[in-house]
Amino acid sequence: MYKKRAPITESIFGVLKTGRNYNGLKRLGKRKCIVDLNIEATIHNIKIIHKKK
Repeated sequence: MYKKRAPITESIFGVLKTGRNYNGLKRLGKRKCIVDLNIEATIHNIKIIHKKK
């Protein structure tokens, strides 16, 4: 029964991990990690907007 369960992830992190091969933070420090995630999220949003046009 446990094997049949689907993995539960938040959509943006699941897309980053599986679709863009983003497996972890590349920088050290809280501020740098936040910047890194903001860059990846911005790229993701631009791709979504570009797809719609």
